[in-house]
Amino acid sequence: MTPLPEAIQKQYPFECLKNTQTNYSNRKLRCVVTQPRRVAAIQMAKRVAYESGTKLGREVGYTIRFEDNSTPDTNVKYVTDGILVRE
Repeated sequence: MTPLPEAIQKQYPFECLKNTQTNYSNRKLRCVVTQPRRVAAIQMAKRVAYESGTKLGREVGYTIRFEDNSTPDTNVKYVTDGILVRE
């Protein structure tokens, strides 16, 4: 697995993230990783989902212009820089 999502998963396993609430709001803990290009965001999301043994779009997903492969339960989300600025 890539270094950042691997460190996050070790600190907060996906199973724990599903039931953990932050003190600040009712939202679950999430991680957003930016990638400079669409292809990089898609490929990294696929790789991390494969290596962590999860289905793409569930715990690990991506959002690029005109395409969102994530759910409200997505914990690690790969996005392009433009999507991050937009959100």
